[in-house]
Amino acid sequence: HVQGEWRHDVWRWYFAYMHHIIKEMGLEDNIIISEEHVPDINQWLEGMDYLVTFSHKDAFSLPVAEAMAKGLKTLPHNFMGAKDIWGEYVWTTFDELSEMLTGDYNSKEYNDYVATHYYNEVVMPKWEQFMGI
Repeated sequence: HVQGEWRHDVWRWYFAYMHHIIKEMGLEDNIIISEEHVPDINQWLEGMDYLVTFSHKDAFSLPVAEAMAKGLKTLPHNFMGAKDIWGEYVWTTFDELSEMLTGDYNSKEYNDYVATHYYNEVVMPKWEQFMGI
């Protein structure tokens, strides 16, 4: 799935690019492109085995965190700062992504990562410090 709300004309070029790459890689039967807004990310993640994000700019991604919390193999792209947020789970090259996708994984490991790094007692003091509270 490629998901999101597209507010600018740039979506046409993004989807043209994605269709081209998907065809070139022979993945037409494995990737679903959707422009729909997803009101319930938990429901949207049902039935997925993994989540791969390709963002070239991002911040803390709630879909990534929710996928990890569900125990899905979650692999965000290595945008600037991604390793600080997602540690060893980020990928940079398609070769790395391919290795990470095909390797074994422990569902609980992904859940534990979010639970130990992003629980309220850790996040809220950082947020308050950032806000000057």
